Amino acid sequence: MTAITVSKKVPKHEEIRIELESKMRSDTYKAGSKLPPEIELSAEYNVSRSTIRQALRSLEEKGLINRKSGHGTTVMPIINTEIQKLSSFSEDMLSRGYVPSSKLLDIQLVDAPEYVQEAFQIKNQKVWYLKRLRFADNKVIALQLLFIPPYLPIELQDLLDMESYYELLESKLNIKVHSATETLSARKAENEEVKLLETKDTVIEFDRITYSNDAKCVEYIRGIYLASQYKYQFKLIRDN
Repeated sequence: MTAITVSKKVPKHEEIRIELESKMRSDTYKAGSKLPPEIELSAEYNVSRSTIRQALRSLEEKGLINRKSGHGTTVMPIINTEIQKLSSFSEDMLSRGYVPSSKLLDIQLVDAPEYVQEAFQIKNQKVWYLKRLRFADNKVIALQLLFIPPYLPIELQDLLDMESYYELLESKLNIKVHSATETLSARKAENEEVKLLETKDTVIEFDRITYSNDAKCVEYIRGIYLASQYKYQFKLIRDN
């Protein structure tokens, strides 16, 4: 039987939710595996099944599990990304054994926002803008807003056909992706993000500016990721 420390401030179902989430993040319960049935969890934590249901409901609202009647409770993937490695979303998912996919929500030529103009070092020019939902194993992971500089010879059909932007750059245009700067912040989901990402909880927003081997900016991308399913890992080295 798993011991749960009872807190006067934290309800028991929340303590169980924290314990189960910790096991998911440590891979005790791996993505794609099934959680034990409610009756087993009830016995393990020595609580009623209604308390277990409350804990599972909280996990489901965070997108960490998927419950289907007659099919049990499935653990959803939590994506762990190492900061030092530069890769596209598709490359990142494939390297972790997930099947990446996208849903194109919008594509058009737009007037570049000021922060994009600054990154591309352009003035009053239109740029390609793509809004995409990104999935891992058919589970929504992120909303991405991609801006492409006007000096790249990219046509509309190229963008409609592409699966990976980095692959398009390197395979078709012979442009080698070299490095990027990335800024991360955490905030609550806003406006259409609530509907598209199916959450009202915290999201991780990152802005990435990517450069080619000749130091030219090749993309400005803003990603809004489900915080419950994405974990960033930093490697820090102390100067001697």
